[in-house]
Amino acid sequence: TPESADVIDLDATRDWAPLTNTDRYLLLHGATSGGDYAPNILYDAQTQDLVELQGSTFWLDQAQNGGFSEDGQVLRYVSYVSEDSGDWVIIERTLETGEERVFFSPDVEISDPSVIITDAHGSRWYWRYLDEETNEVRTNLVGADGSNRVLETYMRGNTPDPTYLFRDGYLVLWSWSCEADCMVTKELTSGETFSIENVTSPPFTIQMLPDHQWLYLDSDQTYSLVKTDGTAETIGSVSTRLSYWRSVSEDGRWLTLVDNRDNPTTLFIWDTLSQERVFEMPMAEGEPTRLTNIYYSSTGQLIHM
Repeated sequence: TPESADVIDLDATRDWAPLTNTDRYLLLHGATSGGDYAPNILYDAQTQDLVELQGSTFWLDQAQNGGFSEDGQVLRYVSYVSEDSGDWVIIERTLETGEERVFFSPDVEISDPSVIITDAHGSRWYWRYLDEETNEVRTNLVGADGSNRVLETYMRGNTPDPTYLFRDGYLVLWSWSCEADCMVTKELTSGETFSIENVTSPPFTIQMLPDHQWLYLDSDQTYSLVKTDGTAETIGSVSTRLSYWRSVSEDGRWLTLVDNRDNPTTLFIWDTLSQERVFEMPMAEGEPTRLTNIYYSSTGQLIHM
């Protein structure tokens, strides 16, 4: 009951936001608009205990500074030992016993907390380090065993810093200033690297398919199917009459697209599983000029025009 629970008074000046959770545990972070450091709080729904975790984390990185293992037994999170020095470690906590150990400790301080991110389960971590004396940047990947691998080194100013995200077993890196071969992926299990061909715009969003192919929506709102050899095949575009989030079903299976974003002649629904058009209709002159909504279900799609 709440009367028997250990209660920690949370700072009312902070915005306590949920970061990630399992059926039993919830990880919270206390953010402030000032951009300072704050502790992570672990909530146990079974015991109703609130536990303040070691150190603190930087609020700009709150969405990716911790993750629960797939079996729900372990939590790994970033902990800044000192707000002034930049010293940080990744802590591994066994949830059942509360025991903690250092999962990874870098050999350098990090000046920018926003470049430490993890995958969905806290098993692999990407972090970037800038040597302020030499201006050399080093990008790193911490594996599931806690070992660190240097991915790339370059000089700040000569090469734009990559943008990065984890997607379904891949670490994806790209540069917003690219004009060709816009994205590089490094498969986490093998370290394989390849560039995507025929894509000349940075990604707006990425969806991984079960067969290790990608759905790549570029910043021009055009979808491409990226095959395992890195080549890309254009599928279609999001209609200017429809917002992106309405063009894709909630489960990611169905895409409602047009053949040409500026001058569409055909509206169609594309199935990501069979990778083919399952419905199409002409958009001739004089037909409705606005798509008002699309409803997706397991039995079909309803298109309002």
